Amino acid sequence: MNGGDRALHRLSWGWIVLGALALAVGLLLAAAAWQFCRESTLTSGIVVAHQGRDGGIRDLTGRYVSSNVVPVVAYRGADGRSARVIGNMPRDESKAPPIASALVVRHRVLADGTTLARIDSPFEIMGLPALLLLFGTGLLGAGLYGRRVAVGRQSVRGRPRPGTADWDRLRLAGGTRARSPALRGCAAGKRPSRRR
Repeated sequence: MNGGDRALHRLSWGWIVLGALALAVGLLLAAAAWQFCRESTLTSGIVVAHQGRDGGIRDLTGRYVSSNVVPVVAYRGADGRSARVIGNMPRDESKAPPIASALVVRHRVLADGTTLARIDSPFEIMGLPALLLLFGTGLLGAGLYGRRVAVGRQSVRGRPRPGTADWDRLRLAGGTRARSPALRGCAAGKRPSRRR
């Protein structure tokens, strides 16, 4: 194995490890999100504000034309107290739910009395686990492919190249092993007969 193949082999193992870790974290987050959806209570809420996040759309001069925001939703819990939940996944402010619009919120009171709440949308609840699962799958696939390429190059280099004796043996055996009788005749130099 030369230096390039060794480097590809090491790099592919790194991708495999990172991909497996991202997949494991994504699966744990997806399981936690599923459990939260199963044990939470639905309630209605109202968007009271937008909170800015990094990023957005820039024009040709580099100025931000629109920015990324997350909605801030006010809702009432099961005990009647009002609370707020901030969205997880930023989106362009033109695609964010407008202020004073109604959104459904999922909330759950934990054993220690703290409340866990999320906006009830697949994008908000499963967005991060889905991104980690896709990222982990891509890294794992790239690592397995890179490892296969590095190992495949090594096995091809270790094999002797076919010599003239091998080609003569192949020619005497009839070339490639033809499956149909007409093709076997062609390999032997005979012309196939046409049946009508």
